[in-house]
Amino acid sequence: MLREADRPAILTLLGTIFTKFAAGILGIWGATNIYFFSYLKNHGTNITAMTNSIIILCTIIPSTFSMMFATTLTKRFGYKKVIRVCGLLFALLPYTINIHINLFVLGFCYLVVPISCLSISSIAILNCLWSHYPKHLNKVSGVAVLAFSLGSIVFNLLFVTFTNPNNEAAIIDEDKQAYFPSSVANNIFKAANINYLIAGASFMLGSLLVSKKGTNHS
Repeated sequence: MLREADRPAILTLLGTIFTKFAAGILGIWGATNIYFFSYLKNHGTNITAMTNSIIILCTIIPSTFSMMFATTLTKRFGYKKVIRVCGLLFALLPYTINIHINLFVLGFCYLVVPISCLSISSIAILNCLWSHYPKHLNKVSGVAVLAFSLGSIVFNLLFVTFTNPNNEAAIIDEDKQAYFPSSVANNIFKAANINYLIAGASFMLGSLLVSKKGTNHS
């Protein structure tokens, strides 16, 4: 596969790997949401068993609709602009939680916008990748999935390492809800910042490498 590829094809494959690796950060929400909810709970926010389900529902709906417009956006503005704007929003907006954090900011800036950016850009990125490897669609798609999985593993390990380095056990409250004390939960900002620094840089680098075969401007 790589023997037959020219330089733009190899760079596009590398760019796809970087962007999908970055996307892996969103695959760890199921394992890390307890730390964010613990912080909010410790600072007076009412967290229930339904909180995560509501946030996930409110995240899936807009991100799904955004994917429906991905093709239209890429046709109107070009692949490169769409991918790079998505990469910039993905890299920067999650840092909003350092200024102020509540359930809305967490859901919108840390989940809805990054996931929507990935939904929109993924269509463009895969189209670019497939244009260079029409005879190896399964192989290059598998590489993209592998990069996402690797990213999820790396970001999960990093987050837990920086948030709960001493492996403290969660506390069970009177409503039988698990949460972590402030000594653990207060570390979410450090962990999130480091993770998104890596993920954002990876996405932006990847966005600069991706190109579509046969085009010079999009």
